[in-house]
Amino acid sequence: MYDADLDKWISGETDTFFNPGKNGVLLRWCGAFASRQWIAIVLAAGCVLSVTGFSISRTSSSGRKEMSPSAHSSLPPMTVVVPPRPEPLPSSGKVSAHSAESGLSIAQSSTRPNLTDRVDVFMNSYWQSVEQSSDRVLSYLDSIYAPMLTYYGKLLPKRAVLRDKYYFLKHWPIRQTWQAESPNISCNKARSECEITGVRKYKAMNADRHASGMVRYAYSISFSDGSPQIVAEDSKAIH
Repeated sequence: MYDADLDKWISGETDTFFNPGKNGVLLRWCGAFASRQWIAIVLAAGCVLSVTGFSISRTSSSGRKEMSPSAHSSLPPMTVVVPPRPEPLPSSGKVSAHSAESGLSIAQSSTRPNLTDRVDVFMNSYWQSVEQSSDRVLSYLDSIYAPMLTYYGKLLPKRAVLRDKYYFLKHWPIRQTWQAESPNISCNKARSECEITGVRKYKAMNADRHASGMVRYAYSISFSDGSPQIVAEDSKAIH
């Protein structure tokens, strides 16, 4: 071996110096150049670097870069930066159309009277209206009777019922009733129909006579068409 070979190893052109398997080259070189001070310095520096875990990156005989695992372990740890959570957008104060419509529907349904209240209001108006003059009463009854109704147990057309009312009003031109007890109301929501029963006191007069007493009544009111209509009527004097 010549000094030129050693210079090639130092410069990185060859790795023969680190291959002790080639006929004890490493031992022969160490014996031949042990007396040289600069060789000792080079060997000492190589030992120190090897012990402390550092590696020399050089080109191998195949031209590939070699790096020891210690080089990877010396990298600083990866830090994951989490971006701050964005602030919520300020509310515009607007309500969606669906929410507004839902709220409106609920408000309307809560303010709309139920069937019981509607039939109670209707019957109070009925008792006041049938005390008026005969012509007004007939016109009013024509607007509230159903085309067909059960009248004292018989299914009759409205025209036949109005004819009977005409003779009753002619016989008793002066009539008055008032409530004797609170009525009972039961409703069928599926059919939009209610039945109201109760007792009223009455007084009726004509030129020749007068009559008074109490009467038990029963009416069936239908709201299927929106407006109230009498679909059944019955009454009986109790004394």
